[in-house]
Amino acid sequence: MSAAPQESAPPTQRHTPSDSGMSSSSSLAGASALPRSSVGWQHARSLSRPQTSLAISEVDYLHLVATEVNQWCTENQPTDGAHRSRFHSSRIPPVAVSDYYRRIVKYSQCSPEVLLLSLIFMRRYSEKMSIPVTFRNAHRLMIVSTLVAAKLHDDIFFSNSYYAAIGGLPVKEMTDLEMDFLVSLEFVTAVSVEEFADVEKSLVERFGASNKPLPPAAS
Repeated sequence: MSAAPQESAPPTQRHTPSDSGMSSSSSLAGASALPRSSVGWQHARSLSRPQTSLAISEVDYLHLVATEVNQWCTENQPTDGAHRSRFHSSRIPPVAVSDYYRRIVKYSQCSPEVLLLSLIFMRRYSEKMSIPVTFRNAHRLMIVSTLVAAKLHDDIFFSNSYYAAIGGLPVKEMTDLEMDFLVSLEFVTAVSVEEFADVEKSLVERFGASNKPLPPAAS
């Protein structure tokens, strides 16, 4: 079982995917760990946010997604000890779910839509593997699903080594977890506009919008 993720200051290098879909810098650790030719990559990258009247801001997405994940963890606490995976920590990380997401948002500079995509991927993983999201595995699932979603959706994204630093994980573990996550999803990463809109609407109806300034991430 893995140790809890440790926070550290992330590096500062960011990159843009080349025409071939791979990292524009071959020196970035883990950048070529996942082939863009896999099922779902190009389809999911073409997803555009649906035109709705919800007017969701970056702060709202952070509030909605973090609240949902925290609720999953709270509801699944009674079954926490019954499941184990590569994403489980030996102890519950001391960083709150909301603070961890704030850190990811602050340093990754991912688009707001990436947060909702990461939530969709986490739910798919949980359903396919019959492993509930708990306080012991949520942090690794959050950072890995955000990495995958950023590669799919954003034109500019950080490398695996950068995300590893954000999440407080070794680079090799980050890359291994990414592959394990995608294999578990059977590389099905396509998200339709309808599914995206349905999840967005459900979150807003249940949790509302925060309308609060984005708090600073834990350093």
